[in-house]
Amino acid sequence: MLNKPFLKIIAGIENRDAKNVLSIIDAAVFCKVSAIDICDDEQIIKLTKNLLVNTETKLFVSSLNAINLIKASQLGADYLELGNYDHLYPQGLVMTSKQILEDVNYLLKHDLYNLSVTVPGYLSPNEQADLAQELYELGVPIIQTEGGSISKASYTGAIGQIEKAKITLANTIELKMACPNACIMAAGGLSSITVPLALSAGASGIGVGKAISNLSSQIEMVAAIRSIQLAINSVSIINSDKLAA
Repeated sequence: MLNKPFLKIIAGIENRDAKNVLSIIDAAVFCKVSAIDICDDEQIIKLTKNLLVNTETKLFVSSLNAINLIKASQLGADYLELGNYDHLYPQGLVMTSKQILEDVNYLLKHDLYNLSVTVPGYLSPNEQADLAQELYELGVPIIQTEGGSISKASYTGAIGQIEKAKITLANTIELKMACPNACIMAAGGLSSITVPLALSAGASGIGVGKAISNLSSQIEMVAAIRSIQLAINSVSIINSDKLAA
């Protein structure tokens, strides 16, 4: 199980550059993050499993193909991520609620319950809430938001970071209201500036991708991960102080 609040570093569902993926994982393992998320490439899964030996970092494998997720489970994935649809939108493609529920039920019929499912950010708030409730009732342990690719930032700096995360933050609030007891993972356009906002919105975990994977060196990746961890820890300390008061 993942301790809350947790941090998942996302290498990218389309990132099949083994060298780049392993560089991201090295940085994540060095920082002792809770989880990493990779594509469904068999060789990359095997290489990643080797890097995670003797660590507490959990392995998520992302795919839009339920059969590939079954294979990922056989290769040792800790969680099967049905989601990360951002790359579909520029192609004019979407995953519908019906398709998602069909895939989830298919995986459940194969006794695979270690699921993380992304609720598409293009859906209306009511449609997202309905889908999240159905996923929760089916027993999906982690429900993930998205919205980073949909939001557009007009400014730089802190204002730009908040603009980039605004849809993810709004979706996190909506899903938490729809499923108060669900484990919601906020992902999509988040940074160290907006991570505390996502946790305050009700997220149990944080998924961060391009803010790490787009960096050119491991030193930069480690620094960025540390910054996000500090942001998460600051919220945890504040909450602990409130409970002690």
